[in-house]
Amino acid sequence: MTEETINILLVEDEEAHAELVSRAFESNSSGFRVTVVDTLQKAREHLAESRPALIITDLILPDGNGIELLQNEENRQLPIVVMTSHGDEEKAVAAMKLGALEYVVKSEVTLAEMPRIAERVLREWRHVVQRKQAEKALQESEERFRSTFEQAAVGIAHVAPDGRFLRINQRFCDIVGYTQEEMLAINFQMITHPDDLESDLRQLEQLLANTIPTFSMEKRYIRKNGSIVWVNLTVSLVRDPLGEPDYIIGVVEDDFNNILQSLIINTEMALSEYSAGTFNPHRLEEVLKGSKRAADLVKQILTFSRQGDRELYPLSVGIIVKEALKMLRSSLPATIEIRQKMEAKKEIVLADPTQIHQILMNLCTNAAHAMREKGGVLEVSLRDEYLDSEALTPYHDLSPGDYLRLTVSDTGHGISTDAIERIFDPFFTTKERGEGTGMGLAVVHGIIKSLGGDISVDSVPEKGTTFVALLPMAKGKVTQKSEVITPLPKGNEHILFVDDEKVTVDAIHAMLESLGYKVTARTSSIECLEAFRVQPDKFDLVITDMTMPNMTGADLAKEIMKIKPDIPIILCT
Repeated sequence: MTEETINILLVEDEEAHAELVSRAFESNSSGFRVTVVDTLQKAREHLAESRPALIITDLILPDGNGIELLQNEENRQLPIVVMTSHGDEEKAVAAMKLGALEYVVKSEVTLAEMPRIAERVLREWRHVVQRKQAEKALQESEERFRSTFEQAAVGIAHVAPDGRFLRINQRFCDIVGYTQEEMLAINFQMITHPDDLESDLRQLEQLLANTIPTFSMEKRYIRKNGSIVWVNLTVSLVRDPLGEPDYIIGVVEDDFNNILQSLIINTEMALSEYSAGTFNPHRLEEVLKGSKRAADLVKQILTFSRQGDRELYPLSVGIIVKEALKMLRSSLPATIEIRQKMEAKKEIVLADPTQIHQILMNLCTNAAHAMREKGGVLEVSLRDEYLDSEALTPYHDLSPGDYLRLTVSDTGHGISTDAIERIFDPFFTTKERGEGTGMGLAVVHGIIKSLGGDISVDSVPEKGTTFVALLPMAKGKVTQKSEVITPLPKGNEHILFVDDEKVTVDAIHAMLESLGYKVTARTSSIECLEAFRVQPDKFDLVITDMTMPNMTGADLAKEIMKIKPDIPIILCT
C-alpha cells in the first residue's frame, strides 16, 4: 500500500463493533483513516460531500438495509464491502450481485483481519478500474477509428491478401457506385479495368513479398453503371504480430481537376473582357493565382509518393516562406502574431516550389489551429548550418553535411505524448470531427523524406509546439521560372468538343468562341460520335476528354478516325 492516507467509511450501528473495527484499522501501519456513521441517511450525506477509498457497511441498519447504498450508481463506482451477522449470507450474496466486492461474516473474521481484507479489496478494485479504463480507451479508440474511416474525404478500403474487400467506407462506395454490402461480396479485381489489372497485381505481389513498403498508381475502376473513373490509388500493407500479411489498406482519390480548370478559364476570360474598362481586376488576378496554385497542389497530392515524377531544381526557400506567410496573414485572426526570422545566408534546396509551399501551409495552419481560442505567436525561422553526426542523432537517416533548418513554432495548447508518437501517421488527427482529415502532416512528412530530409516535433502541453524540418542544401544557382506573356492564337475553324463535365464544356466552349472558333459541344461521347457521323466534313478538329462514361475518349477517337482518318484529334486527361 502507499503511504497516503486511505479514507474508509464504516456504516455500523453497533457502537462497540464500530469502535473495535476502527481501532483495528487505525493501528495498522498502512495509514487508514476511518469515518463511522450509524445510519443509511448519514452515510448518504457523507458520500454527498466526500468520496472515500472504501465503504464497509453492515447489512441491517436502523433506517434500512446496507444494500440500498448499492442502488445508487455513483456509489457503485466505489469498492464496497458488506458485513453480515451469521445467517444473512443470502442478503450478502445479493449485495455482491449488485456490485459489492466482498462480504464479511462478523462471527468468522477476526478484527485483526479487517485491514488485510481491505487491502486485498482495494487491490482488486484497482485492477477492476484499470480494466474498465482499458476497455473504455479501446472503445474510444475504435470509435475514433470508425469516425475517421467513415468521415474521411478519400475512399478507404481494407482488402484481404486474396483481393476480397473486408471493410470499405462510404466515400469509396460513392466513387465506384456500389453499396457497402455489394462491395463486401466482391474483390478488387472485379472492379479494376482490365488494362490496369496486370500492373496492379504485379505491384501487389511485390508488396506482399516485402519488396516494396507501399505503392501508388493512377488506375481505372469500372463503376457499377459501366462507366470508368480514374483514381489515384495508394496501397500499404498491415502485417500481423508474426509478420505475415494481415490486410491491405487502399486509399483512393477521385480526380477533381475539371472544377479547377473551369475556375481558371472563366477567370482568364473575365480579365480579358474587363481589361479595357474601369473594373479593377486585382481580386480576379488573385483568384487566378490561387486557382493555379490549387491545381499544382492537386498534382502534388497525387504524385508526392511516387519517385522521379516531379521536376526538382535549386530554389530559394526564403522567398516561398515570405509568400506563404503573406497569404496566411489575411486568413488568421488578429490575436495571432506572425514572426519571421530569416537568418539563413544560404537557403537553396533541391525541391519543387509547390512542395515547400505545401510544407509551410500545413505546418502553419496546424499551428494557427492550436492558438485559435487564446491567440499567441506563430514563429517561422530559417537557418543554414553544418550538422555533424552528434547533432543528427535524433534523425536516423541523415548524414553529416550542410542543411537548411526550417522551424515552425506556436504557443498553443500543445500535443500530448501519446499523440506525438502518431502525429505523422496518415488519417491520425487531434482535431474535432469534421475539422481535419489527418493527412496534412503525413503529406508534409512524405514530402520532406522524398527531398532527402527529415522532420521532428517537440511539444509541451499548454506551452506550445515546435516542428523542425531539415532539408539538405543544394549546390548550384537558383532557377527562376518566368512566364512569357504572348498573344493567344486565334482562328475560324470548326471544333467538335466533348467532355462529360458540363462546367468544363461551358467554360471551354466560351473560351474557344472568344478566340474566333466555331464550336459544337457535347457532354456525351455517344452524342458526339453521332454528330460527327452526320457531318464529318463539317469539323476541322476534335477535342475529347479521355475519361467518360459509355465510351472513352480513346475509343471515340478510333471510331471517328474510321470515318475520317485525317481528322486532327486532341485527347485531354
